[in-house]
Amino acid sequence: MEISQEVLKKILDAHAAWLENHSNGRRADLQEIDLQGVDFSDMNLSYANFADANLWCAKFCESNLYRANFEGANLVEVKFQESNLERANLSYTDLTFADFGGANLKGANFYGSILRNTKFLRAEIDEHTIGLTPPCPTEN
Repeated sequence: MEISQEVLKKILDAHAAWLENHSNGRRADLQEIDLQGVDFSDMNLSYANFADANLWCAKFCESNLYRANFEGANLVEVKFQESNLERANLSYTDLTFADFGGANLKGANFYGSILRNTKFLRAEIDEHTIGLTPPCPTEN
């Protein structure tokens, strides 16, 4: 399903209000939405739901994606440089050519994901990061 820029802005504004005070606004639910190429850089999208969304070539550079849900999403060529993906769910995603350079991946879940040509240069992982086998390379 496609979404207009106007509707997307309303969803993101409501999410920002929800993050400030959970009684106001609404958690962003962008599940199954076509968000191909959208630039989400430098946004706080903690707890947002992107499950099964098409995010091909989207940009999340320097974004806060703490506990965001990307399960089953198309994340081919997505840029996550310097983003906080702590405890994010990236299970069963296609991360071909995705770039996690300098990202915080502590406790993130990559179980069942496609990691062909995925870059992890300077990414931070810990013992709670799931599904990166062999362990995340420090250089790529």
